Amino acid sequence: VLIYGGIFVIFYIFLSSLLKLAKKNLKKQRSILKHDQFYNQYGYSYELVLVYPVLTEDERSNLTNYQRKFSLKSAIDRIQNALLETKCFYSCQRDEIYIKIRGTTERLLKEAHRIEYKLLLDSQKIKIKLETGKKDFTIKHDKDYIHPNNGYKWAPVSIKDEHYVSPYDPHDFIYGPYKENSDLQNLYKAYRSENGFDWILKEVDRIKLLISILQAKPTENPPGAGLNIEELMERKVIYGAFPIHNYDMLSSLQSKWLSLTAPPSDQPIDDIKNYFGERIGLYFWYLQHYVESLTIPAVFGILVFLAQVFTNNSECVFQPYFALYMIIWNTIFIERWKQKQSTIAMKWGVVGFEQDEQDRPQFHGKKIISSINNKEFTYYPKKDFQFRSNIIKIALAVCIMIDIGVIALIYYIQTLAITSLSDKNIIKGFEPVQFITAVVNAIVIAIMDELFKLIVPFLNDFENHRTQTEYEDN
Repeated sequence: VLIYGGIFVIFYIFLSSLLKLAKKNLKKQRSILKHDQFYNQYGYSYELVLVYPVLTEDERSNLTNYQRKFSLKSAIDRIQNALLETKCFYSCQRDEIYIKIRGTTERLLKEAHRIEYKLLLDSQKIKIKLETGKKDFTIKHDKDYIHPNNGYKWAPVSIKDEHYVSPYDPHDFIYGPYKENSDLQNLYKAYRSENGFDWILKEVDRIKLLISILQAKPTENPPGAGLNIEELMERKVIYGAFPIHNYDMLSSLQSKWLSLTAPPSDQPIDDIKNYFGERIGLYFWYLQHYVESLTIPAVFGILVFLAQVFTNNSECVFQPYFALYMIIWNTIFIERWKQKQSTIAMKWGVVGFEQDEQDRPQFHGKKIISSINNKEFTYYPKKDFQFRSNIIKIALAVCIMIDIGVIALIYYIQTLAITSLSDKNIIKGFEPVQFITAVVNAIVIAIMDELFKLIVPFLNDFENHRTQTEYEDN
């Protein structure tokens, strides 16, 4: 007990020192930002960075046409023509060049209007707007004229949940595309930043809009940069693209989140989502649900363990009941998570987001014109996809059969060896055959695992998935 207690104390002190060091570094960064005029005006600064390699003379001579087209100078010109600001500097080793990118709030809102970016609406303002209605100021002043809607373009609407069917107000969690109309601006929910600014675009929204501007065509209005980030990385033009921390928000999130004594239910999930995005927020929500759901099984498991210790019997009478409980728990755990996941998707406005997701650069097919909206898109025949999918299923079945066959062979050899050497143990109480076969089995599992890691990405790429979500889900 003393040893475990000592380890816990040392670990606690180590984590506390790390938190203090992180807070100290954040304060330094915040003091630097406050000398930035852009930051003082908008409350944020550079939010995205592209990483270009510093090329040698030999590498410059061997560039592809695509790499020449999207060179460092070309990328900077394209970004600035898209009405974004840039700042370039070398890495410490001077082997990389970083292009930091930011855009004014006005530029980002124009992009939000162009792509009809969905934003959360303020529930109270929506309620007031509905109950007020909208007057029609183009009414004819002829005394005999009768307006078809009593003088309204649309009449007042009152929505009430009198029977409390839903735990949420009817006006909560409504998302709508951003429009530049002046009479709609006050309907979008505003967020008060840590430095006193009111934003309708959160940190993650601004980064998404920056990426949208970078990937939009230069012929758009307003113009985009025409830089497909995924394709630039795929063709080795850039090393990567990364969001830059907002130290005001990061400091606030750190104070709410990084506590060594807080229970899982105290995680600031919405703050995590607003800063890191829906994908990371959903991940930590799942972890919270998982840890909270394990509380009761952990208590039961400890009781079963104590019963085994006190009865000096590894096959405790409570074990079958505990196993039955875990089977039921597993079903309930999955179903409860499905319910929570649906609720989260509704709250965060990500229901059906896959429909608007862009194609992966690796996705290939034939460029055709859509008969629905007359826009060009990449078409890949369903029969070809199904054919590739069937090949992959056969390949995976073969891999699984090989794995089962190898393990069965090991245990068959073990059985033969134990039968023939049952009375010839080298050391009393030690069974070398079982030990050796266990080691061989572990080695085989490790080798098969590494082979599987090599095969799976190749098969996944071969299946030719359209979006990154489809690729990851598979």
